[in-house]
Amino acid sequence: MLDVSEAEEMNAAIKQLYLKTPAGSTPFVLFKARLRTSRREWHIERRYSDFVWLHEALVEARQTDLPELPARRLFGDPLDKNFLKGRQMALDFYLTGLLAKYQKWLVESPAKMEIRLDQTGNMMKEMVARQTLVAFLNPNQESLHREDDSVMGAMSGFMRTLRR
Repeated sequence: MLDVSEAEEMNAAIKQLYLKTPAGSTPFVLFKARLRTSRREWHIERRYSDFVWLHEALVEARQTDLPELPARRLFGDPLDKNFLKGRQMALDFYLTGLLAKYQKWLVESPAKMEIRLDQTGNMMKEMVARQTLVAFLNPNQESLHREDDSVMGAMSGFMRTLRR
């Protein structure tokens, strides 16, 4: 579990990518990110669709000025080495930008956030967005983009009720 109280200053870098081919399934690419705080280092493996899920969740939570997420590949071989190296660099830039923008979420306690934020519903949206980012950075969370995942499914459902 990610202990956000440790995250005084967090840095990230996507250092590797590799192809995974589950039995009887289509191959996909995993991007391996190294995350560091002053106290520890850990790795997470995320698919491109996990980054899309994170970005969409932050947009739904009304977060603005997000770094640009690299676009989906519409034509050509999605497993092309040059394309994947470019995507790796773009996702590294995206993740680094998110951590720079939302560093405060990783060190600020929910109680402190509650005092700081206004009472118009923005607090709840920011809290959900914060938990979304924390879940993404959690090394024990394998995949995020599937609705059947209980934690992420509950967050997605909650975000749908906030939009109403």
